[in-house]
Amino acid sequence: MSNLKEISGDASLNIEVNPTNKLYSAGSAIKDLKFRMKAAGNVKAVANEDPAKAPTITLNYRESLSIGLSFCNSGKGGKFVIKEDADYSRTFTGEEFDEAMNPEDAEDSDELIPGLLEPNITISLKVYDDNNQVKFSKTYNSIEEFTTAFAHQEPTE
Repeated sequence: MSNLKEISGDASLNIEVNPTNKLYSAGSAIKDLKFRMKAAGNVKAVANEDPAKAPTITLNYRESLSIGLSFCNSGKGGKFVIKEDADYSRTFTGEEFDEAMNPEDAEDSDELIPGLLEPNITISLKVYDDNNQVKFSKTYNSIEEFTTAFAHQEPTE
């Protein structure tokens, strides 16, 4: 009888949504909307030579999401394009994963799994005018940085 030494898997996803103009009324300021998402990843678990120890797990994934919105209101318009990219590549032990899933201190549980599995994230925003010229372009290196940049702030007196 042979013991399982390694297990692995690959997955990918590709979604593209391009609604037709039938979704928008003639008077709508929205003229076009596009949504694209691509994701791919793989995981591999390799048994430890010592059966008493947990396996080593290697996880890799990449994801890209983009949303484009064209609009025109009273003869003026443009488009917004938001693109988010995430990537993750790490090898960790089964013990590290088990500790993250079952922390000794319950207060740590909200931080351990995200800390172990959190990807690198980049979000870019571009705003174009009617002539397809870039009027604004900025890249953010985290979701928090992006949401903070656009969070509503009360006026100061």
